[in-house]
Amino acid sequence: MRKALLLTGLLTVLVLAIYGGPTVASASQTCTEPCSGGSTLSCTVATGMCTSSLGSVTCCGAMHDCAAINTYDTCRTNCLNAYDTCINHCTVRNPCVTNCNNARTTCLSHCGTRPTTSWSC
Repeated sequence: MRKALLLTGLLTVLVLAIYGGPTVASASQTCTEPCSGGSTLSCTVATGMCTSSLGSVTCCGAMHDCAAINTYDTCRTNCLNAYDTCINHCTVRNPCVTNCNNARTTCLSHCGTRPTTSWSC
């Protein structure tokens, strides 16, 4: 009887080794928080937790807020609004449209690089 149980155990181990046994699923969690400028902060953690609250997410132990992305979004919105106003006042295509395009490009370059809005750990 003892040999039969041992043989059954070994066969079970062999079958699980060949065909796969139970797997441990890693739970992931995503936290998002909308910012006033229209962007969204996002954090995805494979293990552990993330949290979001008014204007910020805490991800991997670090808190990230909407301040930088809001400044960037406001800058871009102002540039694009100024461009629309400029184009709407053009009565002659050139040089007016070219001047508006150049002003938009210059304005947008002053906004800098888009800040990070998505983190993971």
